[in-house]
Amino acid sequence: MPSKNDKKLSNFHYRLVSSVLLIPIVISSIFLLSSRMVSQIIAIISTLVAWEWSQFIGLKRKLKKIIYAFLFGLSLFFMQLLFIDLDNLMMNKIIKIILMIWSTWWIFAIALITTFPRSSKIWGNSSILKSLFYILTIFPFNFCVLFLKDIRRSNHQTIGNWMMLYVILLVWIFDISSYIFGTVFGKKKLAINVSPNKTIEGVLCGLICSQIFSWIFCATISIFELKVQIFISSLIVIVISIFGDLLSSMFKREIGIKDTGHIIPGHGGILDRIDSLVAAIPAFITVLKLFYRL
Repeated sequence: MPSKNDKKLSNFHYRLVSSVLLIPIVISSIFLLSSRMVSQIIAIISTLVAWEWSQFIGLKRKLKKIIYAFLFGLSLFFMQLLFIDLDNLMMNKIIKIILMIWSTWWIFAIALITTFPRSSKIWGNSSILKSLFYILTIFPFNFCVLFLKDIRRSNHQTIGNWMMLYVILLVWIFDISSYIFGTVFGKKKLAINVSPNKTIEGVLCGLICSQIFSWIFCATISIFELKVQIFISSLIVIVISIFGDLLSSMFKREIGIKDTGHIIPGHGGILDRIDSLVAAIPAFITVLKLFYRL
């Protein structure tokens, strides 16, 4: 019978292979596809996340889960089309409103996470609140992806693509390094009521690795104008991304599951793979706009 360490090693191998296969697909999509095509892909991914999210509100029958996912996916698809067709001025105004709503939601979400399981008495039996949490988490993420891809396009055609690649790699390097170091050296639990496997040692090592990556990336990519600002902002982005991961873990723990799905070997479901990014990308834009008037 395989030991606990053997299972962890096997899971790590699956996780590593999946990441190696996914990275070139993501990079190609960012640089080769238009904003409209990226929006359609993000809408499809968000629809799959809605399918996984439906288990949080207790939907069991496939037909109900399909209708639930379809309604959110369709709403996102049409709202994204309208967003892309806006001129830069209107897009900037709307993204500010979206970021204000997003920031308010995440202050509330962090309070829910840090007080779990007591907080589940408020939202645990409410399908409406859980669906609202999906909207507040996933919708701003969609608009921020599109905004980031087209950011400062008038100054440099590919600056938004590089920024998006930067945030994605930053979060992935944090996730992978904190997982490895947490597995090997982890002792002190970070949030035992929400995610018992996440350790303080793993998070600290992940922060060091992600900041090293940030410094190398900013020093290497010559088109980055705000190198120092982006480097400093990365620390805040990673901290917020941890809460993105913990939010997903909180919902999973509330219904007693480990992964939201099994579509990505070693990672679990779609939400398991993007839960940090749904918080990190809006956080990246918020910090740059708030402190550096981007």
